[in-house]
Amino acid sequence: STRRALRTVDAMIDSASAIADGELDRKVPEAQPGTELGRLASALNIMISSLRSSLRAKDESEQGMRRFLGDASHELRTPLTVIKGYGEMLKDAENLDPAQRSRAIDRLNAESARMDTLISDLLRLSRLDQHPVISADLVDLSSVTSDFAQDLRDQEVGRNVELEIEEDVIVRGDESLLRQVLANIMGNIRRHTPVDSPVRVRLSLDEANGSSNAHLVVDDAGPGISPEKREIAVARFGRLEESRSRQGGGFGLGLSIVSQVVALHGGELKLGSSPLGGLRLEILIPGVTS
Repeated sequence: STRRALRTVDAMIDSASAIADGELDRKVPEAQPGTELGRLASALNIMISSLRSSLRAKDESEQGMRRFLGDASHELRTPLTVIKGYGEMLKDAENLDPAQRSRAIDRLNAESARMDTLISDLLRLSRLDQHPVISADLVDLSSVTSDFAQDLRDQEVGRNVELEIEEDVIVRGDESLLRQVLANIMGNIRRHTPVDSPVRVRLSLDEANGSSNAHLVVDDAGPGISPEKREIAVARFGRLEESRSRQGGGFGLGLSIVSQVVALHGGELKLGSSPLGGLRLEILIPGVTS
């Protein structure tokens, strides 16, 4: 009846007013299904649910940003404190023996490099956010991966790097960004695994169901990342409270960059357990067939 319809409209208005005042747990009362009021009530409740989800996501993002900035500040403060301490020590260089001076200089260089890496990663993430469109050049991923393995061998002479690369694995994308992906992977390996432990690198072009994917697998023998922490490891504002994240500084920005660049290339990053006992990192990117 008209009176019942008006009561329904009044109830909707009351609920809408309460929601406008911030009571997002309120719902618009359901009306008779199939009627105009019923469809209106249903549409309003869907809109309210969407608004509630958006606000929740916004709050989580802001909390993540605050956590991220706090972590970044902490990570920067640590090397700065070390640099300051050794700088003060070197002021009194006359009273230091050669071994002490050499150690102080080595520590200054190491902490400066650590700070430089963190700042570079922060800037790189910012640039990826501002310019999420990449080039679509043909990139020889076989050559890029071979260079990565050779760089790892050159920088860590005692490292056994097993290499199995299929020739002419071609993808479309930005070569400099793909090289950055492998540089970040190398940085993680160097920070989190013993220099005398092996690394296995495999690259192939997997073809199935009319499509092809470049498939890169990197296995290490470090501490790995437990299954429940792997999603956190690649999250922008994630933080791992275990040995891999804290050993040698760093707090997971490297894998965040890897994940973002791979996604920009239409690919996928997977983390798993390596048969070598550490972390298995897999990257799948659409390949180009001749």
